[in-house]
Amino acid sequence: MAQKMLMKRDKNVAVSDQVNVVTTNENGFYRIQYTSIYGILFVSLPNGFQSKAWWQRVDSINNVSQINFPLVKIASPSSFYIYPRVRYSHQRNKS
Repeated sequence: MAQKMLMKRDKNVAVSDQVNVVTTNENGFYRIQYTSIYGILFVSLPNGFQSKAWWQRVDSINNVSQINFPLVKIASPSSFYIYPRVRYSHQRNKS
């Protein structure tokens, strides 16, 4: 089992190995039972945060290691865009 750590103020952040998903506790720590065959571990970035290292390669499931995902607070956009749904008709008019 690998113990991982995020920055201390980041709680309820999802971390996954593409099979299991866990969330960080009130101190920003998490623990995951790594069982994936994909070889990566990643964090789902919360709104208003970014990270240069939002995923990392995991070389072995037998190593107990600490993997950090440093999150940096950024300005959140105050608005967002919803794109209209466009329908296309592939039927030809029969005359």
